[in-house]
Amino acid sequence: MLLRHAKRYIEARLDASTLNIVAICNIVAVSRRTLYRLFETEGGVVHYIQSRRLERIRSILANPRDMRRISDIAADFGFLRGDHFARAFKQQYRQSARELRQSVKSDGRPNTGLAVQAPHAGFDDWIRQLPS
Repeated sequence: MLLRHAKRYIEARLDASTLNIVAICNIVAVSRRTLYRLFETEGGVVHYIQSRRLERIRSILANPRDMRRISDIAADFGFLRGDHFARAFKQQYRQSARELRQSVKSDGRPNTGLAVQAPHAGFDDWIRQLPS
């Protein structure tokens, strides 16, 4: 139940600059050590937050109507260094953000990469990626 509460809090604040370990601990009312233990199976709390931010950015980039600059979208989610964002995105999705954006431009539909998922992707992530 604590993990679910923490995940809901994180999900609601992915684009907030105030999202940090201390804030999560205070909201969930657990120690830092307990929070880290809760997220062990997710690869750690920081990894979980980054992964969810990247997923949100990916869904924005897959929207052909949203043509904001990739760097602006990344910055909105806390990626202030373009090289850090580019490396993290490519590591998680095995394609660059620019490649995803170009695939959306070319046929109006994103290359969902259903066959290529991050190793930590779970059932919920897989379900979210299925075409509507």
